[in-house]
Amino acid sequence: MKNRSNPATFGKAAALALAAFLGFGYAEDGIVYKPLKFGGVQEFGSIAKGVVANDAGIVSSTNPRLQYEWVDHFGTFLTQEVVVDQRLNLQVGLGGVFEFPKPEHVIPKYGSSMYKLFFVGPSVAKAVYAFGDPEKPVFSLGAGLFPYKYNPDAVDLGEYLFRSTPYPSTIFTGGGLFVNDDAAYLQGLHGRFQMKDLTVDALLATETSLPPLYDWSLGLVADYRIADGLVDLGVGVNFKRLLQVKPSRTVREVPANAYFSRHGTDYYADASYYKAQKDFYAGAGDSVRAASYQSIVDSLSHWLNPSDPAYVTDAERNYYTPAGTILMARASLDLKKLIKVDLGNAPFKLFTEAAILGWKDYPVFYEDKWKRAPVMVGAHLPTFNLLDQITVQFEYFNSPWANNTYNLGAQNVAIPYIPSGSEPLFSKNQYNDITKHDDYAWVLLLRKELYPHLNLSAQFARDHMRTVGTNWFYGGRLEPSEVLYRNSNWYMMAQLGWSL
Repeated sequence: MKNRSNPATFGKAAALALAAFLGFGYAEDGIVYKPLKFGGVQEFGSIAKGVVANDAGIVSSTNPRLQYEWVDHFGTFLTQEVVVDQRLNLQVGLGGVFEFPKPEHVIPKYGSSMYKLFFVGPSVAKAVYAFGDPEKPVFSLGAGLFPYKYNPDAVDLGEYLFRSTPYPSTIFTGGGLFVNDDAAYLQGLHGRFQMKDLTVDALLATETSLPPLYDWSLGLVADYRIADGLVDLGVGVNFKRLLQVKPSRTVREVPANAYFSRHGTDYYADASYYKAQKDFYAGAGDSVRAASYQSIVDSLSHWLNPSDPAYVTDAERNYYTPAGTILMARASLDLKKLIKVDLGNAPFKLFTEAAILGWKDYPVFYEDKWKRAPVMVGAHLPTFNLLDQITVQFEYFNSPWANNTYNLGAQNVAIPYIPSGSEPLFSKNQYNDITKHDDYAWVLLLRKELYPHLNLSAQFARDHMRTVGTNWFYGGRLEPSEVLYRNSNWYMMAQLGWSL
């Protein structure tokens, strides 16, 4: 038996640790320690206009309005990479983000109730084994926690396959940071097949953000490069919650998650949805519409009453589910390969991405898949060496519902956010008409390397960001509703980043 306290062995381990800490590569017995990577990010700016949800998930006129609300984030990270026998790649990283939640509650006695939140945890923890030629492996298999990005051109908008939900149909951008936060974080397995210009990824990821937790999703992503990258094409599918750890949580059989059909018409099995519309149109003086919805409320009082002869039986009910199939297609065109003019070092490309957030249609709330289809177009513009990057993106998403996860997060039911019928902020001229004023998103990103390993970025955007909330504890404590709830809302952020 070897002496585990052998001074020589301890000395070698200490040397390896010291080499890694100082950033020097070190190799022994087929093990290569890559230089330690570390860095920091200071991000600050202002939300020009927006709103946050209250503790009931409601977006209302009584909620805190964000008007040139200052935002300050600080992040840092350490990452170590080790290669064993040229085949096994091990990565482990630790990172943290420090910030203040929103809204900022004020207590007269103390001036405020603000406290700094810090989120510390693994930024990456992944093991990948390469099969075949270690220099150009045909297949690799990895497992752990890792960032995943399939659209190399997306800087903010896009990456729908793993940054969206089908039912309710919601989209996410950003997280702990707003600028350059352009990838999804997955936990699970990652297989990659690569041959010449074709790359195919298979991902089996567990749900760790939004309830119901622990369900497994299967994602398949293919990428094909044409003419040395002149054209880049990609397609993908995400079978969201394909493997359900506890099906009764994924498909909740409760009235708030049910629908049924009577006399050839589909109805949601909760009268409050129709009563909210009745209240709105009654308040707006539209007696005809108010009477129509009151009629539905009256009918539901019979159909949902177990003692009534017209009662809707369990066999007649169907239930919504957050499980569904998300489809994605993308393309890019590298104009720099076509135009033989010196435009600087920055890329010059056109790109696009589109998705369908849930292929299957469901009655009442999800009847048209094309209203669950975000489309993004963008361009990397020439900078003539004045900057290192100028990227613009635009998105159109004509969803009939608010980009809100409250019902899924708080009640574990797969229905959209339903506004109160008496809420003037959310409803102006027509019930739920806010959804007609949030169809467009955009982003402008500027980046400049000030010095080697020191970068300055500026981002102006109306995207789908959610702030860390005072009242929320699911989804990384992010607000259930996007802050920029109207097309006219936007923010501006600057980010100073350094890394070695």
